[in-house]
Amino acid sequence: MSDYYEYNRPEPLTFKRISAVMKKTLILTLLIFSYLSCFSQQKGDSLAILYNRVYVYRNPDDLSSRLSNVPYSYYSSRKFTFLSADPEQPRYFKVLTPGGDTAFVRSKMVSADKTLSHEQIRQEVIDGIRSKAPGTRPERKDVDLPKWAKWLIFLSLLAILYLGWKKFYVLDNWFCRKGARRPGNISKPWFITYSLTAGLVIGAVELFSGKEHAWFIQEGFQLWGKYPSFWDWVMWGACVSVILIAARAVLQAFYRFPSKLAIWYSLLSVIIITVYFTVGVVVGAAVAVLVFLFAGRGSGSSSGSSGSSAGKSGSSSEPSGSIKTVNGQRFIKSDNGNWEYF
Repeated sequence: MSDYYEYNRPEPLTFKRISAVMKKTLILTLLIFSYLSCFSQQKGDSLAILYNRVYVYRNPDDLSSRLSNVPYSYYSSRKFTFLSADPEQPRYFKVLTPGGDTAFVRSKMVSADKTLSHEQIRQEVIDGIRSKAPGTRPERKDVDLPKWAKWLIFLSLLAILYLGWKKFYVLDNWFCRKGARRPGNISKPWFITYSLTAGLVIGAVELFSGKEHAWFIQEGFQLWGKYPSFWDWVMWGACVSVILIAARAVLQAFYRFPSKLAIWYSLLSVIIITVYFTVGVVVGAAVAVLVFLFAGRGSGSSSGSSGSSAGKSGSSSEPSGSIKTVNGQRFIKSDNGNWEYF
């Protein structure tokens, strides 16, 4: 009898065994959740629009099949209508747009929560609970710096980056001294100049086509694909050039330094390229905004006092969700009465 109990005695609960059980339970839970989520929407269900800009496509594999350069938004009173979920396109839903067109939309851009209204989404964005655009943090208003402080921080960062560009040879000389081969130093950081220029090109496109700029920044880049506009190809070329710049910088590092030192130099170069490219995009966009502001002032002053008074009366009487165009740029009126970039 003792041999029987000894043979059938359960194994002791070890940390390894507990981890294995928890892992299996987690995998089973995820499988059940994913299975149920596939059938959480039924044909005809309403899908709330979660963000300020939501684009739809005739064919999600072809960016040039974008239905319109004017995105859908939670400012619309009508929602999307769910049609089906294609297993070959797991990241997209087939929907019926408020305009009656059949198209594909990214599943993360909409919600099947029937209790969620567009008015609630707008209010949560205003309160800083929900993000206005995908991939961004909610706009918290706990710390509201004055404009002069924001400009001071911005100009200080630009000054630091300018000094980093001018004094990069100091860092390069340090790497050269550490290397056994003692390569010649780089007097002018070419990859900083080129990556900054590529970013400025993308930022400056907003001067010519703000709609395409907004779309491309949000979801328009593919390593290779079709694009609906010439300006998309310009921005695509700038992005590809940055990739080639980074690849050349890495190859140059391994050509100049031993492997271990080259790895650190490559990582540093890629980080610097990313920073200056991003700054170029931001600075280019800031220049575009300034040009639009000056152009708006010029057109406003030339229109006369009657035009300005008409604009004021129109802005006070127009309801939330109204759209107007100023100098080729679209603005939409929010619930708090402000005209926001659309």
